[in-house]
Amino acid sequence: MTAFAEDRLIKNLDELTGSQQSIETLSLWLIHHRRHSNVIVRIWFQEFRKAQPKKKLVFLYLANDVIQNSKKKGNEFNQAFGEVLSRVFENMQDEHMDSKTLKSILRILDVWQERGVYDADTISSWKKYFKHPIPERPPVVPSPPPKVRKERHRKHPTLSLENMVEDLGVAAAIMGGKSPSESQNGPLKNHKDEEVLEPPEDSPSPEKLIEVLKKAIPSYDEMNAVMKGLENSATSDAATRERIAGLPAEVSDASRISTLQDDIDYLYADQQQAKRLLEQVTNAMQLLTEYNARLTAEMETRKNLSSMLDSFLRSERFKYAQCLKLYKESQAKLVEMYSVKKELTAHLQSLPDLSKLPQVTGGMKPLPSAVDLFSH
Repeated sequence: MTAFAEDRLIKNLDELTGSQQSIETLSLWLIHHRRHSNVIVRIWFQEFRKAQPKKKLVFLYLANDVIQNSKKKGNEFNQAFGEVLSRVFENMQDEHMDSKTLKSILRILDVWQERGVYDADTISSWKKYFKHPIPERPPVVPSPPPKVRKERHRKHPTLSLENMVEDLGVAAAIMGGKSPSESQNGPLKNHKDEEVLEPPEDSPSPEKLIEVLKKAIPSYDEMNAVMKGLENSATSDAATRERIAGLPAEVSDASRISTLQDDIDYLYADQQQAKRLLEQVTNAMQLLTEYNARLTAEMETRKNLSSMLDSFLRSERFKYAQCLKLYKESQAKLVEMYSVKKELTAHLQSLPDLSKLPQVTGGMKPLPSAVDLFSH
């Protein structure tokens, strides 16, 4: 998973399209970097205000996906987006959206209210921005995709990233962390039924989507390097843990503090004992400070590894779904081939055996050849 950078986020938002792959892939990347939620929402709102009216709805789809899919990991995005959504809807009201866009916005708000994403009073205040009806605009009829490409894709299924990008159903299921069968009853199906996500008017560039997917999925080498680094982690450092366990009771037992208070006069009298105790406390504090810093770094590394493994697992589920799809298609073609073979065998068996037929010439002379006919 690539590191977070503001310029990279701006570039990804600029390349964002209305397709499910584009929205969910960028959403996955943002959730992975949820530590920067405030910066992400600030840049999101900044780019939202610059976007064309048609693309502002796509920005809202992205926010919806991030808010709902990040709930299990924390409410950072819920709070961060909640602070700017009022200005977002006010800005969208000023753009005079058509009735279809308005319906999609209200549908998102209804879903948030049903699922308790935000409280009812807050959502009601947002809905007030769209209480006035907006005149209908003529719908844009998208041109149908070329048939030749569909037939070629159907006849020659592949496991390439291009095929993964074009397979919307499986991609939606995997990006949601579920198998395709589970996703039929999950939130992604609800998104389609409730028209929260609409089909794009312009087909996204497969090259751009492939590039984003490659960045979102960690490689074997990246995960292997992180896991090897954990072999020398703080929790596996038995020597340091033994040193901490072997600290004297004067610095490790909290109940000895009261005893030290009673012996304060004795320590004043015995300077050597006081210096020795001070040295023990200083060394113990340094040891514990360094070990705590290592534990903090290890915890952060394990969090990153968990996110990498989660992304890698989703990509493997995606590949499994593609392989399963290819297997079923091949199985269906095999059954069809056996059926054709059976029909051909039956047809061949119904033909007469030419070797058993009587001689039709009956001893008569054979017919003359073409050469004989024209030689006379």
